[in-house]
Amino acid sequence: WREDNGVPPELIHDTVQFWLKTYDWRAEEARLNELPRFETPFEVDDGFGTLDIHFVHSTSSVADATQLLFLHGWPGSFMEIIKGLPLLNKAGFHVVAPSLPGYGFSSYTDKAGFDIRQHAE
Repeated sequence: WREDNGVPPELIHDTVQFWLKTYDWRAEEARLNELPRFETPFEVDDGFGTLDIHFVHSTSSVADATQLLFLHGWPGSFMEIIKGLPLLNKAGFHVVAPSLPGYGFSSYTDKAGFDIRQHAE
């Protein structure tokens, strides 16, 4: 790797060192396990079968709270909303944050041709 390729060797070295010596997977795992996480089967049209869709459902204690669907981008994750959940719940929102098919803890189809139309279902 060289800088003219876009990645300086020092950055690669520092990143590897961070993952080896600093990053604490068990702390992240504990944080994930604190979330109200669920899975539900979802049948996709056009023969793509049933996908298990993972989602976080964080509820508000506010009476008549509004439902809010948070969809992550590509390449993203439901984890993008974690810091915002307490604020949104306090402001009166029930938040549902799914992992898109093939991301995070959601399954994906083996059939070719799965595209944005099936994601939109």
